[in-house]
Amino acid sequence: MTKSLTSPSTIVLSKLRHFSSASDAGLEASKAAVDVGPLLTRLNANLDTLVRVQEGTLGICFTVRVGARPCFLKSYATDEGRGALEKEITLLGAAYAGRLRVAGIECGNRLWMVMDVLDRPGAAAGVEDVLKTISRYEEHLSPSVHGARMRPDDNMSSLMREADIALERMASRNLIGRDVARQVETHLHRLEQSLKSMSTVVCHGDLGPANLMCNEDGWVAVDWEDAFLGVEGYDFLYWLTFFDNRRHLGDHVFGLTPWPREVDVAMLTMIVLLKCDLSVRAGRVAGNTLTFDQRLGEMLALDRSGVFRAHTDTSGISR
Repeated sequence: MTKSLTSPSTIVLSKLRHFSSASDAGLEASKAAVDVGPLLTRLNANLDTLVRVQEGTLGICFTVRVGARPCFLKSYATDEGRGALEKEITLLGAAYAGRLRVAGIECGNRLWMVMDVLDRPGAAAGVEDVLKTISRYEEHLSPSVHGARMRPDDNMSSLMREADIALERMASRNLIGRDVARQVETHLHRLEQSLKSMSTVVCHGDLGPANLMCNEDGWVAVDWEDAFLGVEGYDFLYWLTFFDNRRHLGDHVFGLTPWPREVDVAMLTMIVLLKCDLSVRAGRVAGNTLTFDQRLGEMLALDRSGVFRAHTDTSGISR
């Protein structure tokens, strides 16, 4: 842990960017100030069918009918959200060309994404569903072409720098124990060394259960505002870190990425560390029943024995 807590922080994920200098306070007021009226007029939408939906942390979203077509509308709550929405429109349209209608519309000095309404799945996605979903969108997203939609710091190296800073911050505040911190540092070093030989792919960046929806053609990954230039396997491993997916962790999930088991565990550890740190930044620690040591320890145990030791109480950190 060599970085100073005062080091400049290059943040990749939109939530990490936001919560590096702000909190939930004011977000709802910012969302309430977004005027969807000009867009509804332009679309000639049925105003009686307008419903605000709670989708995402930093976005403002609605559903409405335009003629016979149900539409999903999305804009941004903060000024920095415009670039993320531009990226999302481009990547979602490219990933599902021919399967999903997606458009960006400038209206009232504001950018909106207008797309088909998708369905919530009747059952949660399984490992094979997720791997197939990732494979399908990776086929359509070229790092050389679609990487132009990313910020220069939307990459894996920036995530690694954030993880180093998060580790020092949490260790210095005694939010994690010395032994856990030492093990996490070892895994971060292992991952950093491995990145030198990994090829780059466009990663979704926030592939959790809430961002997997479906239409008549199958699964669709939505909410691409956190997309970045990562590595193969990242999205799958990120999906595994959600509490709803803990049942999938075990020997059978290793070998499903191009990397050795120890690299998979290192990446899982980095992701969980960043999630823990984000919960501190966002002020969402109160009420968690699992300590950060326990949450990180579940990942570390996979490297030692291959056995996932889940704590029976699953009401803790779930983000």
